Amino acid sequence: ETSAYQCHTNVTRFCKVACRKKWTAQNVDEFRDFAGARFRANMRLDNLPAAELVVFRDFNGKEFVSYRLGYPIAEPSPYNASEYYINNHLRLTIRYHNVQTQGTHMEKI
Repeated sequence: ETSAYQCHTNVTRFCKVACRKKWTAQNVDEFRDFAGARFRANMRLDNLPAAELVVFRDFNGKEFVSYRLGYPIAEPSPYNASEYYINNHLRLTIRYHNVQTQGTHMEKI
């Protein structure tokens, strides 16, 4: 497996722990380097990229919706630029279309 996450269709789950990690001083230093470089973790589902929804507002208040591939592994503290908040809680929304196969050639698949 390449991920700690498992996806099941038509199942809603809340707050499931994916893993636990004990951090060494070296782990913390490496992570801080990645966070400082604005590293983003990428995820894929059915070989399609996952993205972060981002809403921008212009000076007139008009909203623009965009997507960024992956998600940031950490955010800098607004109070101290050398400190970071780890993004260790993910909320995934998977959108899909129901496929109606009845009466089509796909019904036999």
